[in-house]
Amino acid sequence: MPDPLAHAFEEYANEYAKIKRGRKLAWLDHLGTVEVDIELQDRTISVETSPLQASIIYAFQSSGRTLARCGLLMYRFGNT
Repeated sequence: MPDPLAHAFEEYANEYAKIKRGRKLAWLDHLGTVEVDIELQDRTISVETSPLQASIIYAFQSSGRTLARCGLLMYRFGNT
């Protein structure tokens, strides 16, 4: 999970623990889906991905690399 997202989850869990004394959250971050908007030069693509695939897309966000390689990785992990 990307660091900014992990930090946000941790903060949320801490606040939850303050409100619900004696309880804590156990995140199942490998489950669920993530809606991702990929902005290309000529269009925007909206896809629903697994959390793992969204993490891969996030890794390519600021690297300046092309999304073609990211698409190849998504193909290898399987599109859910």
